Amino acid sequence: MSLIKSTKSIGALVMLITLSLASVVSATTQGQYDRNNRWNRSHLTRFAYALGYTRGYDDAADRSHRNYRQMQRWQEGSEGWENPMGTRAVFRDNFRRGFARGFMDARSGRDRRFSQSDVDRIREDFGEGRPNRRP
Repeated sequence: MSLIKSTKSIGALVMLITLSLASVVSATTQGQYDRNNRWNRSHLTRFAYALGYTRGYDDAADRSHRNYRQMQRWQEGSEGWENPMGTRAVFRDNFRRGFARGFMDARSGRDRRFSQSDVDRIREDFGEGRPNRRP
């Protein structure tokens, strides 16, 4: 009787380990996207920060604003966000961080860290929110 119980326990354990490994493999093959074909958080963060940085750096040339918090782009923080990318709040927070850094770098006379071509390249790397289907 105890042999049957231990065999069932071992079978259940093997099944649990198999399912766990399958979910890890599935997650890594998704790569840049989650199960809803949205960008994963790190890619969304990278794009939003770079986009915000370039906008902030460019907008710092407009001396009509004393600081970045007065600017509508920073306040909204959603320029460039699209639904397939993922959570709007994550995008907004990283866009604002990048915008503030770009604005301060430009006002301090520091060299630019990101350009519009960097932003375009980052977006292209992620297939504009769609998984790359390779044969």
